[in-house]
Amino acid sequence: MNQLRLQYEQIHSLGTQGFFYELRRSAAAFLILILGGYVIGTLSPSITQQVTAFLTGYYGSLELEVDEGSVSALMLFGHNFRACLMAVFYGIVPYLSLTALALGMNALLLGILAVYIQSNGYSLVYYLAGILPHGIFEIPALVLAFALGLYLCKQVTARFRHKEGLPPFSLCLVQIARVFAFLIVPLLAVSAVIEVYLTPLIAKAFL
Repeated sequence: MNQLRLQYEQIHSLGTQGFFYELRRSAAAFLILILGGYVIGTLSPSITQQVTAFLTGYYGSLELEVDEGSVSALMLFGHNFRACLMAVFYGIVPYLSLTALALGMNALLLGILAVYIQSNGYSLVYYLAGILPHGIFEIPALVLAFALGLYLCKQVTARFRHKEGLPPFSLCLVQIARVFAFLIVPLLAVSAVIEVYLTPLIAKAFL
């Protein structure tokens, strides 16, 4: 327990080095862009149709099912793990903030998907019932990953600019790995189990 507490203390120290700032920015941008996606989808039904067709094909190609209609929690966890890892990895490119693009795309898709659900005769309550049970864990994991990617990009960029007084880059990577291992991975694991076993039952209750 002492070792675990030490890990979270180290995570908190990363927050004081600028990570909390990126986390707040990522959370605010994510919420705003979800609303933006909803507005875009409402104003342009053709975009909504194109996006949902893309999502249907994309998720159909992931092969997350173990039996017909039965999704594997382990495979779902693996998919979300890779998505979060890539969001962090994008930050290795200096100046460009590619992670911000991933953040924007994911948030806009959530907003547009809400419009699609409504256009098919379902309520927003049904949409939220299908998103929030596992989203309470998955969305924070995503936002943490986006914040890590933005933080990493800022650290890499600062080194390209030869900024003085920076901590060793190896320490930054260790801190990023610590947040991923002790915050993001547990959130994704819980989210995958809830999405497979609990979310469908809750969503059905609002049909």
